[in-house]
Amino acid sequence: MSVPRRSSATYVPESTTVPAAREQVRETLHAWDLPFDRVEDAVLIASELVTNAVVHAGTDIEVTCGLDAPEGSVRVEVRDLLPMRRVDPPDHPSGHLDAHRGLVLTHSLAEAWGVTYTKNSKTVWFELAGPAREPAESPPPPAPARARQDKPADPVPPSRTAAPFVTTSAVPPSVTPSGEFSSGGVEVSPGIAAPVSAVPVSAVPVSAVPVSAVPQGYAADGLPAEQLFDHLVQWARASTGADAAYVLVGSDDETLKVRASAVGDEDSSNRQANGQINGQGADRAADQAADSPMLRPGEAARLGFVAHEDAAVVSPPPGSRFRSLATAPLRAGGKRLGLMVVTAEAPGRFGPADLSRLEYAAESLAPVVSRERQATARHGYRGWLGFLAEANDLLAGTLDEKLVLALAAQLFVPRIASWCAVYLDDPAGKSVLTHVWHADEQLIGPLRDLLASRPAPVSHQVREARQWSTFASLPPSERRLTGADVLELPLACRERRFGCLLLGGSGDGDFRPELVRLAEDLGGRVALALLNARRYGEQVAVSQTLQRSLLPSHLPQIPGVDYSIVYLPAGPDAKAGGDFYDLFPAGRDRWRFMLGDVCGTGAAAAAVTGLVRHTLRALSREGRSTARALDSLNEAMLDDDASRLLTVVHGELERLSTGNLRVSVTSAGHPLPLRLRPDGEVTAIGTSQLLVGAVTRPAYRLDSVELVPGDVMLCVTDGITERRHGDAQLDDDDGLARMLSDCTGLTARAVTLRVQAAVREFGTDPLDDDMAIFAMRVE
Repeated sequence: MSVPRRSSATYVPESTTVPAAREQVRETLHAWDLPFDRVEDAVLIASELVTNAVVHAGTDIEVTCGLDAPEGSVRVEVRDLLPMRRVDPPDHPSGHLDAHRGLVLTHSLAEAWGVTYTKNSKTVWFELAGPAREPAESPPPPAPARARQDKPADPVPPSRTAAPFVTTSAVPPSVTPSGEFSSGGVEVSPGIAAPVSAVPVSAVPVSAVPVSAVPQGYAADGLPAEQLFDHLVQWARASTGADAAYVLVGSDDETLKVRASAVGDEDSSNRQANGQINGQGADRAADQAADSPMLRPGEAARLGFVAHEDAAVVSPPPGSRFRSLATAPLRAGGKRLGLMVVTAEAPGRFGPADLSRLEYAAESLAPVVSRERQATARHGYRGWLGFLAEANDLLAGTLDEKLVLALAAQLFVPRIASWCAVYLDDPAGKSVLTHVWHADEQLIGPLRDLLASRPAPVSHQVREARQWSTFASLPPSERRLTGADVLELPLACRERRFGCLLLGGSGDGDFRPELVRLAEDLGGRVALALLNARRYGEQVAVSQTLQRSLLPSHLPQIPGVDYSIVYLPAGPDAKAGGDFYDLFPAGRDRWRFMLGDVCGTGAAAAAVTGLVRHTLRALSREGRSTARALDSLNEAMLDDDASRLLTVVHGELERLSTGNLRVSVTSAGHPLPLRLRPDGEVTAIGTSQLLVGAVTRPAYRLDSVELVPGDVMLCVTDGITERRHGDAQLDDDDGLARMLSDCTGLTARAVTLRVQAAVREFGTDPLDDDMAIFAMRVE
């Protein structure tokens, strides 16, 4: 005896739910020995209902198949847990004719269908009539949720009638519910089937989740974007009966590329992806791939030209392997982001109902593509901001003009352009090719020769980024070297104009607007760095010139004396002033020397340095001793309102008839000279006295000593004695004297080198004070 049968399964809302539900319905109804066409109708309707539940409900989904044995009718129910999302019939008169496209197919194929609402759930059901034979055995259990690709259902017969729509509502608990899944509600029996004249062809999804409410990377109701693409492209193919369906999305170069695809023959797509099948040769695999329904890249690009602004059946492009083609645009914010495409080998395959389904899929995917583009743009924007920040740091890290230009060219290439040329204006205002860089270093030479053979751009005419048309007439061989697009940029900032930049585009594409804006921004930063480098170079040149003017241009030779003088500024950018030295003749067999340090740096210190050196020279010519000369210098400095303090050791060398050398010195607040004897003993010469410019009438004294052959005298400034390493100084515990004691037998130059090495080894920090060294050895 025939008995009613039921089979149900519960699924979570994910991309594998729809194919798993299709498999459950198909296997269950086949096990009940239903006719093939009834089974495929049920599978197709159930697929749409489960799709709606996954996309719009996002809750657990229960799919139940039931067989009424006496009548042989089949009932399929899809139950979700979101009853507040109401379902209206496709032909509802409220004006929402474009809503609930997932029910269009149900309305067309089912003998009857309806919706049962409860307080906690919503069940969409449909019934199909059809005699069933007694099954030989119990139906198999429902298939587990797994992704699989089903073949499309047979085309819907045009004479199919539509079932009336039946809805139920929640009622008070006193009303007895009807139906197993209608707790708290009433199920109304369907009315009599009535024919319909047409199916609505334009529709939109049911109350899609707002774009702003969807996390990045997810589609409506939390379904991951990639799974939604895969699901909807398979749904589009199955619901339209197409041989293949594709989602084409615009790329950065404005061409359409396949984002997702579904074909009727899985092996053909695998063949195209893998290139070989079961060890077959590459040629045979290529032939099989050519016969597959998968779109080739060129075909995908051509579809963008034949597609209409709205969903439409269009003529396939020439050379296509299909004869039926329907497209629907993915549109958001008034812009076309891509296409939803279905193809078939048979002509005349698609009609208005298929366009309705295709448009539904396109409108479901358009917000996802829009969000992805926005995220990509934000990521790209953040990436460019990071690039500009790094470029700014690199450009700000150097004050050398040549290095700025080299950095600028390598910043533009290859991130923005394939090559870069820098033209700087000479004093006459003529543009001069200064630097060339290419992504392929082997092409730098040919590119430089080509640029040199062409007229240089007129930089003062370049006010903003523009095309440089000089290369437009080049032959193709040279055009490949320069690229199709050459951009001309001004190299200017604030009130200064330095020249211009030429940027060559990569390949055959033009510069995108965002790249032009980026190039202009980076060009302004390069110009600012160039301005800073030039100003710094001018300042350094002035300082070096002034520093050289404060030091003696030449030094005399002293018979029987080997001497060496070293001056080390604190750095290449050190300002003029600071330490000074001098050595000059003061009479027959007599010479004067000085080594000093003016407090402070800059122009004011340099002025004092020049005053000191030339004053002491003038006083020496008047025959004053070193002590009396310092007294006079002290008075001159006190008379100046802007006077500064000064430390100096001023002495006189006198060659004696015995071959010895008399040294008479006055040390005014300066480190004392050191004497190194041949036996390694080190002693200080003289005593320390007051700084110059500190008090009136300091009454400087003269200290004298005779140096014998082999003796060495060493004078240094405080940049050496106060060289620091943490809290320690080089001259702590007579460190300089101990170092000098190891210099016995060395020449004067070797002694100065030994002192410099000791300074470098004592501390790792760069020099923060000028250093002057005067070493003298009696022969």
